[in-house]
Amino acid sequence: MSWDSYVTNLMARNGVDDAAILGLDPPSVWAAYPGGKFASITPQEIQALAQSEGSRKRFMAEGITLAGGKCTVLRDSLDIDQDFTMDIRTKACPDDPSTYSICIAKSKKALVVVRAKKDVHGGTVNPYAHEIAKYLIGSGY
Repeated sequence: MSWDSYVTNLMARNGVDDAAILGLDPPSVWAAYPGGKFASITPQEIQALAQSEGSRKRFMAEGITLAGGKCTVLRDSLDIDQDFTMDIRTKACPDDPSTYSICIAKSKKALVVVRAKKDVHGGTVNPYAHEIAKYLIGSGY
């Protein structure tokens, strides 16, 4: 399956700044927007997101790291049927003082990660990630 077309589809949507499809087993980047930060998501970061809901509870207090950047978890519904999304926000850093909304959606075998452009609300990109993950679930992924 060509995962690049999914990333291209996501990048064509209004308000999207970066996108990737990540495999869960083994943890790896299946496709990412060329030149985007998500191409550098590590297997360890994918494994952290793939943990059970109980193991992820600490993320609400501690945050997570995605593509090397610190993020705050706003909502974690990755393991809730019909939702299967997590909303996070990047933290400002010296390299980029701006913050960005990110939505992560989980299928059986993959994570769909979408970052909004600066000042675009996460609610804009959440349905995009959810739609692709729902399609993947229906296709056995």
